[in-house]
Amino acid sequence: MRLHLLLLDEGFMSGAHTAVGLRDAGCDVTIVGATGGRGRYDGRNIRWSLAPRVTSPEFLSCVDRLVRRHTYDYVLPLTEPIQALLWDSAPSWAQRIFPRTDQWQQAVLRDKRCLAALAAAHGIAVPDQLPLSDDASLDRSVESLGLPLVVKGSAGRGGSTTHVVNSLPAARAAARRVRHAGVDVFAQRYVPGPTYLVGGTFRDGCALRLYAGLKVAQHPRRTGPATIIKSYRDEQLLTAALATIAAIGWTGIASMDFVRDAEGRFLLLEVNPRPWGSIGAAAAAGVDLFLPLIQLLRGETTRQELRFRTHVEHPVFPLVLLSGEAWRSPATLASALRDSRSDRAIWRPWGQGRHLAHRLCRVAHNWRREATAR
Repeated sequence: MRLHLLLLDEGFMSGAHTAVGLRDAGCDVTIVGATGGRGRYDGRNIRWSLAPRVTSPEFLSCVDRLVRRHTYDYVLPLTEPIQALLWDSAPSWAQRIFPRTDQWQQAVLRDKRCLAALAAAHGIAVPDQLPLSDDASLDRSVESLGLPLVVKGSAGRGGSTTHVVNSLPAARAAARRVRHAGVDVFAQRYVPGPTYLVGGTFRDGCALRLYAGLKVAQHPRRTGPATIIKSYRDEQLLTAALATIAAIGWTGIASMDFVRDAEGRFLLLEVNPRPWGSIGAAAAAGVDLFLPLIQLLRGETTRQELRFRTHVEHPVFPLVLLSGEAWRSPATLASALRDSRSDRAIWRPWGQGRHLAHRLCRVAHNWRREATAR
């Protein structure tokens, strides 16, 4: 049975990798980027288009018209804002949204504080944290947790509401920025170790495919997504990741971020219940995330395979172009550019690559507008 899938994203490369991966695994894919603007491209078994931004009341109307007009087997929201919008709106075609989630899962995934509490209750190590309601609570947090300090929003992505600060005035300014973004703020103990990502395809909290990597470079540094990632295997890390995803009972693609402290423990930082920015690194390490996902959608039995190649360094294009580490390493930069031109890259054919570039330009435009508003 050839499935027809509607993917909803915001123009990020994670959505593009997912769309092409599902197409290559045997699906007909329509992917709609909530970037604003106009643009479309029809390719082999894949159709790309743009829609109003998620914050626009027109976005859901646009999606609703598409679902009513076409016979999509499933609708896959690929970013947290789109997930939350569909959870809250409960459209008439809600039974086609994948994955289906319970209210308790939605509550945990909406709030990073609740997620940390759930993880701690299941014996998963997390950094110490305290709520921030006013300046007095911030003063107490600095006294209790020390400096540097992580000032963090209860929601947010790509490090947009996460700030590592080195002084009390900087902490107060960061807390104001997070509140201005419309989310609650809390303080977290800063752990100065290396950070790791574990991602995969899961069914009811059990891993079907798994990938883990060390974040060699990030943008923004210390808080942002990986720009260079190297596949890495550590059984303690994988055990923590598998326990986390089991506690949430997640089905579908997801990733988790961890930090390693001075004692060698892996502490959970957050969970991203969707394709992650460096998802192309999984394929580079020999992991096929998309065939088992299709088998899940079809209701077929999927064989568990948790092996992956280690020490495979992967530059995350085009984000790697913002990385100082990449520019200081000509070999890494050349590898990133070479990967972007390869025949297997998602940038081929030319029309598809041009549409992807247009999507990214829209993303950059939206980021600049949001930064100006903040």
